[in-house]
This record gives sequence, structure tokens and C-alpha cells, in this order.
Amino acid sequence: MNKKNIILATALFLTSVASAATTPAAEFAPQSAPAEKAWTHMIDLGLAFPIAKYKVDGKKISTVNYAVDISYLGVARNGFSLEGSVAGGYSTTDDIKFEGGKDDLQLGRYTSLDFGVGYTFGAGKSFSVSVLGTAGYEIVYFESDSHEYKHEELGKVDRYFGAAVGGLTLGGDVIVHKALSPRMGVYAGVSGRWIATSVAMSTANYEKDDFTRTDTSVDDDNSGLYSIVPAIGATLHF
Repeated sequence: MNKKNIILATALFLTSVASAATTPAAEFAPQSAPAEKAWTHMIDLGLAFPIAKYKVDGKKISTVNYAVDISYLGVARNGFSLEGSVAGGYSTTDDIKFEGGKDDLQLGRYTSLDFGVGYTFGAGKSFSVSVLGTAGYEIVYFESDSHEYKHEELGKVDRYFGAAVGGLTLGGDVIVHKALSPRMGVYAGVSGRWIATSVAMSTANYEKDDFTRTDTSVDDDNSGLYSIVPAIGATLHF
């Protein structure tokens, strides 16, 4: 090897040594996996179809309901889970009859509020199953059409009736979540609730010009029966 080639090889060797000495050690360190989140948060928005049966004065009242349901589910890394949900929509029944009204299917309003605690199998995975114990309250309200009526004190008025049945519920939820992307997914669930106690309220309302009079009767010595709530919808993960 001639002298010129020796000098060139020596220069290249010294350059590579200097470059290696100035390269940060972090570039050669193995990359660590991203830290697992302590909590996974899910917002569910969907449709619920509650079916409930109450007992008022020994008479059973069945309702079929159609509601929009929004709920939050927080899942810890160890599977511990917290839930809160609210639903509202329409209620139907043919077990409530109003004086002077037709025996048609009644259309009313449905509202429920629930809280739960439990465990999620597959926490942090794309597919998970949550099992929770829940407590909450649900109520349905129905109202008759208004008709002209001659009141003994008020004279000629418009009269309509109202009926509400509500109850404290205890039960459980089973919810299945499937992630379709890091942020979006779908869910399906079913709730079984025992209506521990129920309250029934009926009203007679009299309207005349700007004046309204309401006579109310409340019966809080009732035992509810059950409520079953299937639901399905979309999920937002964050």
C-alpha cells in the first residue's frame, strides 16, 4: 500500500471514531413502550328500550319505553369500573285509564338515572366486558287530553289528568365494548333492575284563563316489580 493510501485510510478511521464519540448514548438505547394509562374513559351514546312493570294498589302497570341513553364508564388499569348514566324518551302503556278518556294506548315520558360500580374484564383491550352493580331511579309520566268540564266551584274549566309512577331501582348491568379505532367503538348492554319501592301520583288539573288548580293524590306504599333495559350504540374513548 503506497503512502497516499495509508494517509487516507488513517483519516477515515479517525473521523469514524470521533463521530461515534459524539453520538448521544440515547440514540443507541432501546426504546421503551408507552406507559399504560391508569384509567380508560368511555362515553356511550345510544338507544335504550326499557321494559318495566310496577304494582300500584295491587294492580300491575306495564310500560314499554324508547329512550336516548348517554352514559360514562371509567375503567381503571386493574379493571375496577365506575358508571353513570341518564336516559330520557317516550313511554307507552295500556294499563292506565283516565276518566272520560278513550281506552287507547297512552303515550307519555320516561326518565331514568343510574350509578354503578363493578369490574371490567379485558380492561384496556379492544374488546371488554363490564359487570356492574347499579342503583338508580326511574319515572314515567302520562297525561290525558284536555276537555271542557263544569267544576262545582270554578265553573266552566278545561280539565286534564296526569299519572306518574316512579321507583328506586337496584340491579346490575352487563356491557360489551368493541373498539373500532383508538377513539371510536360500539357497545351493547342489558340491565336487570329490581324496583325496590315505587311511588304513584295522580293529578286532576283545572285551567280557567290564567288560573290553574291541581288536585294531587300520592300513594307511596307500593312495591315495584322489575325493569329490563337493553341498549346499543356508539362509544367515544379517551
